Amino acid sequence: MATELRAQKKMDITDTQRGRFSFPIDGSTYLDGLRRILVTESKIADNALLDALQDYINETFKSWFGKNIPDHPSYLKRLTNSLSASGSVPEANTLKVLEEIENWNQCRIDITPKKAAELLRSGTTYFRQARTFLFHQSKCVNGVIGSMDPSEEELGPTQVKKMRSLLNKELDSYSACIEWSSEVGELFLNLRAGGQNMKNVRMYIGLWEKFNILIAQNKGENELCYADYLSERVKEYLDPQGRSTFENFVAGQIEDLKLLRRPQRTVETTVSPDFVSKDGVSFEIKINEGVVTLIFVLEDISESKASNLVSELTYEFAMDSVFSKLEISIGMEFSAPPVMKVSLGNLGSPEQLNSVKQHVIKKLAK
Repeated sequence: MATELRAQKKMDITDTQRGRFSFPIDGSTYLDGLRRILVTESKIADNALLDALQDYINETFKSWFGKNIPDHPSYLKRLTNSLSASGSVPEANTLKVLEEIENWNQCRIDITPKKAAELLRSGTTYFRQARTFLFHQSKCVNGVIGSMDPSEEELGPTQVKKMRSLLNKELDSYSACIEWSSEVGELFLNLRAGGQNMKNVRMYIGLWEKFNILIAQNKGENELCYADYLSERVKEYLDPQGRSTFENFVAGQIEDLKLLRRPQRTVETTVSPDFVSKDGVSFEIKINEGVVTLIFVLEDISESKASNLVSELTYEFAMDSVFSKLEISIGMEFSAPPVMKVSLGNLGSPEQLNSVKQHVIKKLAK
């Protein structure tokens, strides 16, 4: 009976991807959620860092040529890849790309592909250091997550029993999740005892615990997310110009993620047959994040007439004092049949909604 109950309470995977958890939750499902959050939020910081690096490359080429890097399908991508990595191979790849670019004799300064490679790699050292940090934190946290595999042949019976107990454990709050993550860290320490440099093992555990504390502070309500923490740490590695560019790129991505993680308050209702016009116009109402949208399916109405409807309704709403103070937007999807959407952002009463709805119905029934 307990097994059936756990299966019924298992969270929706979309909640996991958004970073929200429904309690109670078993350790195995929570661990999978942490893995997804780690990948998603580390990727946000990494993508913003690569965008900032591309911006640096283009700005550098502007200072040399008076314009961005030549418009070629792979130049910018290949340079970004090579300049974001350390080692002799990436260094050689940087020079190889630059040697393919023509007209170095037209530069504003006396420069060769070899000298350009040296300058680019010198100027992007901060980016590589920041990316190394991102890789390192992800590797450590993922190392602890990946160790929770009871099928591993090298595990002893006691270790397998403890691991299965943690994976099956029912967690009923974020406080319980923090305690659980500490137990996972202790198990990881025991598994690695004597086999590795214990300083590195403790570093893995330290980053794992930091990750879990940040997720628990988030409480599924977006008070804080791991991407916020990572972006602040990345900025510590960058120079002022790189920091400013990175901030611009990462801010939008983090806000998008936070918006995605907000509890979804969507209600959909289909209007009763009494409200279907004699011309066959049907509609439904959707409510999402406080915005009410009336969706009208325009049967037997041509695209040209549908287009005119948007202009006419926009004018009528703007000129009528009953509607002029409302935030109304009208859109049209020219599908088969056309679909018109009327969105209302600051409704003060049900009467206002009904007035807008009746006005549109009357317009469509003509």
